[in-house]
Amino acid sequence: MSIATATQMLPAIGQTARAQFEDLIIEVRVSDVKSSYGRVRLLVSPVAGTGSQWVEVSRLRAAPSGSGSQSLI
Repeated sequence: MSIATATQMLPAIGQTARAQFEDLIIEVRVSDVKSSYGRVRLLVSPVAGTGSQWVEVSRLRAAPSGSGSQSLI
């Protein structure tokens, strides 16, 4: 697994991804990126619904393009 910096994650802004929380997986849109305590975090909002949350990049996978999901980094 490669380690991404916040600057390297800037292209993710505006992209959709899947966020996993335990057994719950939801489609989200990335609206911002930051580095906090040496970890890259992305501000995500659900595609359907309301609210936003900072999550670590390890919780996100790129939205599937037909061949399964893959890491954003």
